[in-house]
Amino acid sequence: MTHRSRKPNWLQDYGYSEAGYYLVTLCTQPQVNYFVEVEGAQMKLYDTWQIVVDCWRTIPEHFCGTTLDEFIVMQIIYMES
Repeated sequence: MTHRSRKPNWLQDYGYSEAGYYLVTLCTQPQVNYFVEVEGAQMKLYDTWQIVVDCWRTIPEHFCGTTLDEFIVMQIIYMES
């Protein structure tokens, strides 16, 4: 598998250890539903969803002085036509 080169998203000369709001983006393999399955009008959450929630909630235990705000998981659901 080949990976595309990505330009760094970091701002030069910015202290990321400073207080502030940060956006974290995680990318998963295309066309693989890791978090939810849609069956008709119902959504079925996978166990991986609970792992995401648990990891999010424990961030302050790993990084002193960190507080959490909101988070959202967005997933593109590929449906066969």
